[in-house]
Amino acid sequence: PTPDKSKKIEIGSEVKWTDIKGNKMTGTVEKITVKSYKICCKPGKSKDESGALYMVPQDKVELK
Repeated sequence: PTPDKSKKIEIGSEVKWTDIKGNKMTGTVEKITVKSYKICCKPGKSKDESGALYMVPQDKVELK
């Protein structure tokens, strides 16, 4: 079966992942790089602040 293209992660997708401490995290994809997603936002930060985005390897992220 071919993968469902609507299930592709893209900018604006709501995603979830588990961080290195084992915490369940959720966020919105802001940017996609070759190997990772930049996901908004760390607590108390807005997406325009530096350091506000999580950089998460693509193989760790799934759609919420």
